[in-house]
Amino acid sequence: MRPDQHPRPNEPVNHIPVKNKLEFRVLRHGIVELKGLIGSLYFRKQTSIAGAKCQHNLRGLARRVLFTIERMCLANNRVI
Repeated sequence: MRPDQHPRPNEPVNHIPVKNKLEFRVLRHGIVELKGLIGSLYFRKQTSIAGAKCQHNLRGLARRVLFTIERMCLANNRVI
């Protein structure tokens, strides 16, 4: 094995791949269920997102979902 494949023991490892798998679906008007894996954190949560009207209105909704997840992760001191 080449020496450049492993970091030195005292150096922080910053390039660990993080697996993110997230699903969301609109339950009813304004209520979205988020379910997925962010890093090692699995969560399932229902949250209200403005503009969530139907399952087919996902183009603008995806951005709001990401903002909501960032807020949730910041509230729980998690970093994505």
